[in-house]
Formats: sequence, structure tokens, C-alpha cells
Amino acid sequence: MDVYEALMLFVGAILFRLFLKPFLRSFTLRTKTKLDEKIIDAITNPLWVSIVLISINYFFNQYFPDEIVVNIIYTVVALLVALMVYRLSKIFIFDVLGRAGRGIDAKTKKTALVVLNNLMLLIIAVITLAYIFSVFNIDISPLLASAGIAGLAIGLALKDPLENLFYGVMLALDPSFRVGDVVKIGETVGEVKEIGLRNTKILTFSGDLVSLPNSKVANSQVLNYHLPSDRVRNSIKIGVAYGTDPKKVKKLLVKIAKSSKYVLDDPSPVALFLEYGDFALIFELRFWSLVSNRLDAIDDINTRIWYEFKKNKIEIPFPITEVHLKKKKR
Repeated sequence: MDVYEALMLFVGAILFRLFLKPFLRSFTLRTKTKLDEKIIDAITNPLWVSIVLISINYFFNQYFPDEIVVNIIYTVVALLVALMVYRLSKIFIFDVLGRAGRGIDAKTKKTALVVLNNLMLLIIAVITLAYIFSVFNIDISPLLASAGIAGLAIGLALKDPLENLFYGVMLALDPSFRVGDVVKIGETVGEVKEIGLRNTKILTFSGDLVSLPNSKVANSQVLNYHLPSDRVRNSIKIGVAYGTDPKKVKKLLVKIAKSSKYVLDDPSPVALFLEYGDFALIFELRFWSLVSNRLDAIDDINTRIWYEFKKNKIEIPFPITEVHLKKKKR
């Protein structure tokens, strides 16, 4: 490359940014797919900046040779190329692979794509870092050689991270554990927000974000409230005073459940007469709702029971202890 070619390359990069990019952007807006728009947006800025830096690097080599400046330029170009590759890989993962596999569950697919994207980011980062070391003539072969000597120590040090990485991939491929599901892992209950390379993040109902190591999640008993479906059965126990007609209570409880907008029609609500308690006749109302509406359903049903029982003069007793005092005979 001579000075003229370098100058033309520099001018071409500037013209590309000023005129050609807007033209390409307007052209992609006319197509039915948005994939071409995303590709143009992903590569244009890093591409033209890289070309400008390569042209500047040529002039530095010709007129102001400085190894440090050149190495810095090469480093920035490497980072820009890595950014382009990552953006393109992200588009491929989410827009191409994400649309494939129609038979795969949506949440399972999303989880697998997120983990695959994280793995790709890790690979690109390692390759870019290795290139930057080579640019600055940093010989990593002694490090690799010493790794054989210190292999045991490194293996022990990386045991947990590698284990979590392995389990993270396994969790991403497991159709019974997906991003967006409400799960119970040990004492932690909440929505799975992210399955990362090291940790799984759970958003609890109190608004706390709990980060659990992937190895702990994989080796724990996991209760998934969304599988095999998003429906969950709820139970409410209620006591009524002795002397109340059981048929009337069961009929009223079912009516209350069916009147709630949170209760599903199938399976239908059912009321059971369970036992004769110490202070009351014990009934149980069983009904189904969506996992997302579970607490709203229980709250709504309990509120309706109180008002309907009061309206129908059905007493909800509470424990009463009677103490009889005997007088001492003199």
C-alpha cells in the first residue's frame, strides 16, 4: 500500500460513514426483514473506524514510526473487529437460530440461546486477548509451560468455576428449567431471570435478586411451578360453627370460587368437608389458577368468603377456652 492508496482508503471510510451508510440504511428499511438492518447497524461504525485507523497506522509507519503507537492502533482495531464479530454472532444466535427449532419450547430455547451467546462472548474475548498479547510481543508460552507444572494447583483453583460453567450449559439444555419459570430451590422461591456461565439469578417475590452457583442449582431439588403447565392448585381451609348445614357451606364455597376472575374453570373448584374440629367443622376449598395469579386468587377468595359468610349468616368460630373455678369447701 502506497501513500495514495492509504489516503484513498481514509477518504473512502469517511465518505462511507457520511453517505453510503445512510443510503444502505434507507435501502434496508424497504425490505420485509429486519435482519439486514441489524447487520448494517452492527458492522458499519466499527468497520469504518477500523479502516480509518488502518490508514492512520500506515502514515505513522511511513513518517512517524513508533512501535507503541502502532501497537495501540492494532489493539484498538482488534477490539473493534471483536465487537463486530460479537454483534454478528449475537444476530445469528438470536435472529437466525432463535427462529429455527419451532418444536422447541420458547423458554427452553431462550435459555439455551442466552448461554450460547455468553459462551461466544467468552471465546471471542479469549481470542482477542491472545492477539493483543502477540501484538505487544508478550510471550505466553512460558505461562503455558508452567501450567503443566502448576496444573494441579490451577485445576483445584478452577474447579468451582469450571464446574459452574459445565452445569450452566446443562441447565440451559434442560427443558425442565427455563428462564421465566417460577421455581423453588432450597429455601429460595422466585422467577428465573438469567442462567449465566457461573450463576443462576432468581428474582424473589420480595424483589431481591438472588445469585446461586450453577452447581448448587443442578445438585438441588428444584420445584418448577410452571411445569408440566402454568396451572397450580390452591387450597383454603375454613372452619364454620357446629350446627351449620354442610351442604350449604360446600355449595357456597364453590359458588365463591367460580365468581373469582382468577380461578380457572377447568378443573372446576371443589369443596370438601374434611373433619370435625375441636371448635368448628373444617372444610377445604380447592381451586386452580395460573402461577402468576396464585396470590391474587387466594386473596380474592378469602375476601369473598368473609363477606359471603357474613351475608348468609354463617359463623366462622374462633377457639374459646372456658375456665370453671370451684369454690373450696370449708
